[in-house]
Amino acid sequence: MPGDADSVRFARYLSALSHAEGQRDFLSAIAAAARASGVAPIAASLAAKLELNVDAFLMAVAVGAACDVLTPFGHQCNTLVLGPGGYRCGDYWKLGLPLSLMGIAAGVPLIAWVWDL
Repeated sequence: MPGDADSVRFARYLSALSHAEGQRDFLSAIAAAARASGVAPIAASLAAKLELNVDAFLMAVAVGAACDVLTPFGHQCNTLVLGPGGYRCGDYWKLGLPLSLMGIAAGVPLIAWVWDL
């Protein structure tokens, strides 16, 4: 039943997964706008079926798509500094992983709080 404690918990986990979607390596070669536009209809459909606020799910997708800092290919600025900065692909994990975890730790509860999930 939508609205009970289990579906609310499921929606929060889905929001976390949608947010984490931006950090997945296999989607890093795709631009953030393309990632968001590809996942947004799925998130909106799922929110509608759960009878939860669609805006919260779409915000989770947008934040997730914008937070790809684990690889040099996740954002064009990461790629631009790769060569001139003398960075290696493994260097992005050193700062990118804690930054991604902080983004998830802050983003999921804030989205759930703002949109009252």
